Amino acid sequence: QNGRIEVAGLPPGEYRFIELEPAPHYLLDETPVDFEVVANQLETLERVKTNKLIPGTIELLKVDDRRGEPLAGAVFRLVYENGPVIYEDLVTDENGLLIIDNLRPGSYELIEVQAPAGYFLPRNNVTIVSLELADIESRDGDVQEVEIGNSRIVLSGSFFDSDLLSATTDSLGTDPDRIALPQTEGTLSIKLLLALASIMVIMGLTMKLRYI
Repeated sequence: QNGRIEVAGLPPGEYRFIELEPAPHYLLDETPVDFEVVANQLETLERVKTNKLIPGTIELLKVDDRRGEPLAGAVFRLVYENGPVIYEDLVTDENGLLIIDNLRPGSYELIEVQAPAGYFLPRNNVTIVSLELADIESRDGDVQEVEIGNSRIVLSGSFFDSDLLSATTDSLGTDPDRIALPQTEGTLSIKLLLALASIMVIMGLTMKLRYI
């Protein structure tokens, strides 16, 4: 468990360690580790051998949950097995893709911290991804593909700046049920403006008559 091999009682001579099977998730390295034991040797020889980890990869695709269109600009955090944060500020590209490689096998949490502009964060914004054992024969690490959808923010008959809208939803929280915005219709808005204009004209005439 400490990664050590100890061999005692060797007679004088030349020796070598040869790796026959690597530790799990690592590449086999058959390069010999040579050493020599001399007569009356008192000191303990120490040799170090390293192995290359077979890394895994997570490929994330962010899409519109209804249309399936790729979404750029989603921001993620990657956490390893409920412990240390591995990466911050991972952003999906114009194809909605986020590729994270050189990962050791284990369980990861992909946490969406910011939704694309004009979209809600998912109610459960944590996705668990497990990287399995590497394929020793092909020397290929495990590749896990994940697809995550987001719901579009729809406001009937109204037009809003997407960046401002995202900032507003961030301040209100991720629950779309908490966000209540008025429904507006173009015809109603025109009628309301005309009514207000008429009131202002009448008030202006009344004030003028009183002044005279």
